[in-house]
Amino acid sequence: MSNKMNDERVRALMTAAANSPMILACQTRKDVEFAAGGKFTNKAWTAIVANAGDKGVSIGRYLIDFRQELLAEKMLQFLNDEIGHLVRNPDGTPRPKEEAMERLDAWLQNETEREEQKEFQRAKEFLDNARANRTLRKACRT
Repeated sequence: MSNKMNDERVRALMTAAANSPMILACQTRKDVEFAAGGKFTNKAWTAIVANAGDKGVSIGRYLIDFRQELLAEKMLQFLNDEIGHLVRNPDGTPRPKEEAMERLDAWLQNETEREEQKEFQRAKEFLDNARANRTLRKACRT
């Protein structure tokens, strides 16, 4: 298994363990692996124990904090992908704050209008279907 795949597998196990409601009560490797639903390699387990010790926290708390860091990274990446073009010039330099805020406001307005238009379309389709069904019921009664 490549290091990248192994890293992803270890991250997935660490996240699964952190998501477990029993993680803070886990006291052994066996407990943590049970909470994670899989087994850690010796190398991964050694790193987890060492990192938790370095931070002076329990393994459960370390895994929860690790999960939060991963979520924060994903959120930052998502924001960068979604609105990075609003706050940076094409050459990558930051735009002036006021210009970036104006662009962000305009983008949010467009997104809001797009969502409102979708909601309107769904409501209109529902109303049209309800009217069509009412017409069919009236026709069937006569």
